Amino acid sequence: FTATVTWLNTGTQNWDGNTGLRLLSQNPLNNVTWGGNTVLLIPFFVSPGEQLSVTFQAFAPITPGTYNFQWQVARDAATPFGQMSTNVVIQVGSGGGGGGGDTNNAAFVSQSVPSSLNTGQTATVSVTMRNSGTTTWAAGTYKLGSQNPQDNTTWGLSRVSLASSVAPGADATFTFSITAPATAGTYNFQWRMLQDSSGFFGSSSTNVAVVVSNPVTQTFDAVFVSQSVPPYMVPGQGYAVTVVMRNTGTSSWSTTGGLALGSQNPQDNTTWGLNRVPLTKFIAPGETRTFVFVVIAPTARGTYNFQWKMFKEGLGFFGAASPNVAVTVGFSDVEASHPYYAFINRIAERGITVGCNQGVFCPDGLVTREQMAVFIERSLGVFNPPTPSSQRFIDVSPARFGYAHIDDFATRGITVGCGATTYCPDGFVTREQIAIFLERAAGRPNPPDPSFQRFTDVEPWRLSYPFIEAFIQNGASWGVMDVIKRGCNPDGLHFCPDQPITRAEMAAFLVMAFDL
Repeated sequence: FTATVTWLNTGTQNWDGNTGLRLLSQNPLNNVTWGGNTVLLIPFFVSPGEQLSVTFQAFAPITPGTYNFQWQVARDAATPFGQMSTNVVIQVGSGGGGGGGDTNNAAFVSQSVPSSLNTGQTATVSVTMRNSGTTTWAAGTYKLGSQNPQDNTTWGLSRVSLASSVAPGADATFTFSITAPATAGTYNFQWRMLQDSSGFFGSSSTNVAVVVSNPVTQTFDAVFVSQSVPPYMVPGQGYAVTVVMRNTGTSSWSTTGGLALGSQNPQDNTTWGLNRVPLTKFIAPGETRTFVFVVIAPTARGTYNFQWKMFKEGLGFFGAASPNVAVTVGFSDVEASHPYYAFINRIAERGITVGCNQGVFCPDGLVTREQMAVFIERSLGVFNPPTPSSQRFIDVSPARFGYAHIDDFATRGITVGCGATTYCPDGFVTREQIAIFLERAAGRPNPPDPSFQRFTDVEPWRLSYPFIEAFIQNGASWGVMDVIKRGCNPDGLHFCPDQPITRAEMAAFLVMAFDL
């Protein structure tokens, strides 16, 4: 028969027939299926962008079957270049002289195959081929065979048997299981029909380049994000706390996977009444989980560690632990029988002060003007005042812990200092001064003049005269007079305005002034 094949010169050089250019048979290379493996070209000249059409005589094999017809331009007998011609699958029958017998042919219809797999992973795939010939495909002798390369066992098999006969025009769907190669890479998935007695025939399925990767190791990991825990707790009382952790592993945190927040320092301690906080929500990698739970402070006074870490049954603890918080539970120098016990606990629970040192409050210690500014600011909810744009007082340097609080304290008009440019931060606060500061801070800067003189040592000429009376009246529901008597004179007629205030008294006065 006569065949014509056409190519386009897509290079940058001319094709000159005098240089030995030729066609070489392909699929497989140098096969002589059609009577020879080389077509020598007559002298010609094809410029870049022009076409070359080659017409030649081919001879069908004498054995019936299905054969590939494919060619490629070559510089010589061993150096092909450019694209091959489109492969044509030709069915060679057994009849002659125009009689013709039944023929095998197949057309690709569809397939279902994953584009990626892990090494060694199994998957179920399907390939559908249509019987486009005139022969019925009989089960047992007709199969699906691997291609690219032919008869490869890349996917664990090279043949898939036909389950039942398929008449001409009908479709056959091959559903089978494949196993990905053990080595990562990109592998071809392509198939074609074959008959045991005559070989492959018809068109191949569309090639799918499947990416095979090494499986990602499933890991559990976590990092700490944030937490909220009171720095001080009253012995035996309950407190709501939060700990936020982020899933930084490759495995999701499942509510059925035995995951929880577990106590640390020491590991699995029950200091706070529990050692596990179960996970109650699915957390994907990259997401955070906020654990909100109630802890019960120990009944014995002391300093206790608060630290947590993620835990999984069968694996144990993993990831980073939360930063340890040393929580003061009660003060060793403030017994439950102390007259100011309740007041001290109130301000400590609110973080206004957590003592003068680790685990101690120093109830009889005196309060400096710097400490007083910080205490009052915190009582107002100001824990992080803005950094001053400039130094207001010459004796309050930026290095002092109360620097920003004192500036904000003055900005609010609670005090203007002890002099024109000084604050006297290390001076002790008197009972008279604290009454003035607290009333101003509570939003009562101009109290009315008292109708009578309550205390014999608080004369009307004193600046504090109306402030002390206002403080007494506003704190009446708290039993303020009991505090006044306890710190001065039990007769109730003295206030001791010039007497420095103690830390215990300061606690009581703060609670009364701000209703803490």
